Amino acid sequence: TKLILCSKQKMTKSPTPPPLPRIQILMVAALFLGYFLLFWARKALTFVIPFVLSAGDMSQSELGLLLSWQQAGYTVSKFIAGLVVDRVSPKALLSGAFGLSGIVGLTLAATESLALRCVLMIASGIVIGVAWPSTVKIAKAWVAPFAFGTAWAVLSTAMNACGIVGAPLSVQLSIDYSWRASVQLPSVCCLAFCLPFVLLIASEPSVVQLSSQTKPEQPDDGKSKPKSSWLTDWLQLLTDPVCLSCSLGYMSVNACRYSVDWLPVFLSESRNLTPTDGAAFTSCLQAGGIVGSLTAGLLADAAFAAASSSSASSSPRRWQFNQPRLLVICCFNLLCVAFLHTIVSLSNPDWPVVAYQALGFCLGVCLFGPVAVYGVIATESAPTRLAFTSHAFCALFANVGAMVSGYPLGLAASKFGWPASVVALEFWVLVTTVGHAIVLQRISLSAKEKQLKAD
Repeated sequence: TKLILCSKQKMTKSPTPPPLPRIQILMVAALFLGYFLLFWARKALTFVIPFVLSAGDMSQSELGLLLSWQQAGYTVSKFIAGLVVDRVSPKALLSGAFGLSGIVGLTLAATESLALRCVLMIASGIVIGVAWPSTVKIAKAWVAPFAFGTAWAVLSTAMNACGIVGAPLSVQLSIDYSWRASVQLPSVCCLAFCLPFVLLIASEPSVVQLSSQTKPEQPDDGKSKPKSSWLTDWLQLLTDPVCLSCSLGYMSVNACRYSVDWLPVFLSESRNLTPTDGAAFTSCLQAGGIVGSLTAGLLADAAFAAASSSSASSSPRRWQFNQPRLLVICCFNLLCVAFLHTIVSLSNPDWPVVAYQALGFCLGVCLFGPVAVYGVIATESAPTRLAFTSHAFCALFANVGAMVSGYPLGLAASKFGWPASVVALEFWVLVTTVGHAIVLQRISLSAKEKQLKAD
């Protein structure tokens, strides 16, 4: 009988699935590559602006019009995608983004009509706008909560990697062939990546018979709660101090993040740096952004683990985890203000180029670090059903900050000068950092009150 039982067990035993950590690495790597390609497709025309103008295919005003339409489509699409990604398959959204962005890019490189180019740029922004919410949704399903901040930081560095790798490659293609080739290459890569993504990527571990990394949300009193309405959900977000604080802070930091695109112009006009030195400064800034995103993610996860291990409750609430992550953001924001003020207000033309490059690297570390952590807090500060709605809400504020760094900042700089304009941005960041400190104090007092009531 023992032999019969053993033989039956061998016959019914299913093949062992690959270990989850290995699959996690593969999933995050695939998402990183996919977001890298989509971001490259979005920035392909931006990377080769001088070549487009020198070729005479478009004037500066026409090119600015195209980029503005793309940003508008991207802003609207990213906000809507953040709302619907909780209800729609993120894999389907990403797969469609790969295919459609490739088609749009190839058509854009072939057309000569300005009206059609405007329509295609709007379509490009709309299609690529769904990329980040969908990428984060899949990553959250595969990565454990204690490593989610690190995974978020790794995925966000795809933008910096695109600036380091994609920009020089696009420039070289424009030199060897034309600017159209630099737009066609990322489009072809997106089309080629679409089919492997559909076949190999799973939206969540349960699709491949593995346990989920996220636990379903349970009410505090153990009783089922009635289903909330759309208005109730939004009121819950609008009255959440953590969500509001992160939204305003994300807006100010994102304004600084996009305002640094003006720094090469400032350095060339006021500090006598050459365009090559300005490009080297930008590369150092992006390299620092990679280090900053990873460092902030690791520190935030370490603070997350420390807060959860020291919590006396068996099921700690989200605000206990967001408290140390907000503290990490406050530290990075203060350093960001210090380095930005040094570059714009304290530097002088006698400084060596290496000093500006070192400051650019340090500024990138402090500037991109909070960007990586803000999104994590926005996702975790809301209930599970509103996680990516909360992220979309914060991202909307961030896009407003990006718009402020464009024409309004340029207009202010022309009237008041770069130092005064940048000081206004620094003051904005400091005000939101003080707001974070107030929220931290409220969280700490609330925790003490609940602990006293429990005792």
